[in-house]
Amino acid sequence: MSNDKKEDSSSHTNINLTSQMSAPNPKISTARLPILRAPGSDSNYLNWKKVVLRVFKSAKVNHVLTPVDPARRPANWEEDNDLVCAALVQIVDEANLRHLADEDNAAKIWADLSKAHQDNSSGGRIY
Repeated sequence: MSNDKKEDSSSHTNINLTSQMSAPNPKISTARLPILRAPGSDSNYLNWKKVVLRVFKSAKVNHVLTPVDPARRPANWEEDNDLVCAALVQIVDEANLRHLADEDNAAKIWADLSKAHQDNSSGGRIY
């Protein structure tokens, strides 16, 4: 019997958070992010949110998670939004993909995921 231990590849994924503009100096070269499980009693939403938000903050792309009037968006908003949307679709269980369907706005996706998980993760309360 081998002593090699396999990690559960369905619980975490590696994400390369770089952008075209920052390619020589990537915001985050690689982050190991947890996969958001389906809403329900096994949801890991609260812990997932903490980890993902911390990574996005360190990459300085978390500003796209808050709705902003298009006229007030910074010049890098579109690129950062695309980066966050690309990361989010890779770190959710298939059951969560419906909350990302046809969305290209990270703030909307973030809010939809929160709404889908709030009743199951925190007893209906958002802290």
